[in-house]
Amino acid sequence: MTEREHEILANAWAQATGAQQILQALLIMLKKSGTSREFLEQVFDLAVQPSEAMALSDDQTTRAIAVRTVQVVDHFRANVLG
Repeated sequence: MTEREHEILANAWAQATGAQQILQALLIMLKKSGTSREFLEQVFDLAVQPSEAMALSDDQTTRAIAVRTVQVVDHFRANVLG
């Protein structure tokens, strides 16, 4: 990889990580504020639907990304809902 490609990858990684942290904090705050478990479950269910569909792709890279994304959402679900 070139130095520029490393920089682009590092920026993308930082943006994705920051977005994940913000979303996880938001979901935790929603839970603490009394938002129903059912509502939060629906949020996670909706979040994972596009990736579940992508996991059926014939493209190996697309499938791998989709599977990992589902794993990340499941991890968030476990952290927020326990």
